[in-house]
Order: sequence, then structure tokens, then C-alpha cells
Amino acid sequence: MAIADFSETIKMKPKDANVYRNRSVAYLNKREFGLAIADLTKAIELDPNSAAAYYRRGLVYRDMRKYDLAIVNFKNAAQIIKDPELVKTVMEEIKNLGG
Repeated sequence: MAIADFSETIKMKPKDANVYRNRSVAYLNKREFGLAIADLTKAIELDPNSAAAYYRRGLVYRDMRKYDLAIVNFKNAAQIIKDPELVKTVMEEIKNLGG
């Protein structure tokens, strides 16, 4: 799906956190970090228990070399998720950043 398609879906479903998360990936693929962060922040606002949104936002901040913000987001994701393997992945990301 293209960014324009996600934007149209958001017009129809403005409270659907999943659409914002998905559009953030499209922005990230274009290296439009600010727009990706904005969409992930909106997704978290709509669904504060979205570990995926926190994790993705951590990845974006990591790619932006904003490591302190990346670590905060990875830790938030780790607090929400119940999957031990994903917790391990999140904690490895934090460790790799020196957190």
C-alpha cells in the first residue's frame, strides 16, 4: 500500500492506530523519519498499549541516532509485551545502543 492509500484510510478511520503504524513503515522506507515518528506518536496516543508502535518508534530513533529516545521506546515496548522472544529482541536492541 502506498502512503496516499494509507492517508485515505486514515480519513475514513481516524482512530485506527494500526493504519498510522502501517503508514509509518511506508514513511520509514522513504527515510522520512519525522513523518514516521509523527505517525507512531499518533498510534501510541490512540493505543497506549501498542508495543509494536513503541518498538518501531525506537527503531526510527535508532536510525536517526537519537539513542536515548530509542532506548526509552524499546523499554516501553518491553514493559507492554508478553512474548519472551520479543522481550529478548528488544533488550538486545537496548544493549546494542549501550542502554
